[in-house]
Amino acid sequence: MRNLTNSNGSAERDPAWSPDGKEIAWNSNRDRDNAIYIANANGSNPTRVQNGLTYSTWPAWSHDGKKITFVYLANGSMGIATMNVDGSGLTLFPQTPCSGSCKATEHPTWSPDDSKLAFDAPLSSHWQIYVMNADGTSLTNVSVSSADDGDPSWSPDGTKIAFASNRDGNWELYTMNPDGSGQTNISNTPSADERLPTWSPKNDRLAYVRTENGDLIIYTMDAQGTGTQQKVTSQGLNTYPAWRP
Repeated sequence: MRNLTNSNGSAERDPAWSPDGKEIAWNSNRDRDNAIYIANANGSNPTRVQNGLTYSTWPAWSHDGKKITFVYLANGSMGIATMNVDGSGLTLFPQTPCSGSCKATEHPTWSPDDSKLAFDAPLSSHWQIYVMNADGTSLTNVSVSSADDGDPSWSPDGTKIAFASNRDGNWELYTMNPDGSGQTNISNTPSADERLPTWSPKNDRLAYVRTENGDLIIYTMDAQGTGTQQKVTSQGLNTYPAWRP
């Protein structure tokens, strides 16, 4: 394990690999505001690619490697944005108004054909998972539960969305079909909170974060919820796992 950013005290988070594995996008406040940066996979040549927004985070690459989606805050609204990887072609899809405070929007993820985006937001009274076309149309609540649902991750084969939900009394991992049907608890660990699932490129495993004695630890499991393995042994806040392609 090695430090790629070496940012002298600034916050660096939400890493996302490019589809070819040659670059990483992430959020940084090294310029005193939160913006999206891209660097080579070894951390060299860090470049700020997004300007003009109050806040931006949770970057995710399109599968063709041409675009990045992320969460933005600007101009009295918060929502999902897309842009070309060089920062051009910025398009904002406002989801929630901001008047004094904002209802958050988080965790955008592309469908494998890059035609749709999934994300979570408290657009109703609680957090739910939404899917919309990549042009911002046809917004649909697909998780539809009375609990909080979040952290969506679209499987590489397009057949499933993994997510976290507290519907069973604590945060556990679930999968569902992209239309919201077939929702299944795959972690079944009532003694711990588990969040932030992300699919392996081979579609067979999920990395995720488990809370243990106040620490955040990264684990992996099979897509069916078996074969659990601890991947980070250090205590503390180990979070935002991302697979290298």
